[in-house]
Amino acid sequence: MYDFLPQDLLIPAKCVDRYIEQQTYTQDHLSSSDTEGDQPMVEHDERLEAVVNRMFQRCLEDKEYTQALGVAIEARRPDAVMEILKKSKDRSLLDYVLQNAMVNVRHIKWRNEVCQREARLM
Repeated sequence: MYDFLPQDLLIPAKCVDRYIEQQTYTQDHLSSSDTEGDQPMVEHDERLEAVVNRMFQRCLEDKEYTQALGVAIEARRPDAVMEILKKSKDRSLLDYVLQNAMVNVRHIKWRNEVCQREARLM
């Protein structure tokens, strides 16, 4: 019936969650390090980034744009947000990104960046 088992999805999902944690922690501390001195840096795991990039690629191939955009916004990946929007050629996704950024993004600098980049596409 299925080509995969539910546990086959668990590891990639955990990798995506861990990548998002690392991205947000690192970026939060980078932005505050200007005022607070030395902050601990999280080691950037290229393996996790590779899993996330494959997920983006698969979502693009399967035309699952909203899923890819949700992860890209949550992981603070402006490059991925822009690539997905350009490749989808679906103007309604601009509304999705704006709504997602305004409702779910608490980090003001990142929210502003998302909105500014989106404005350039409009």
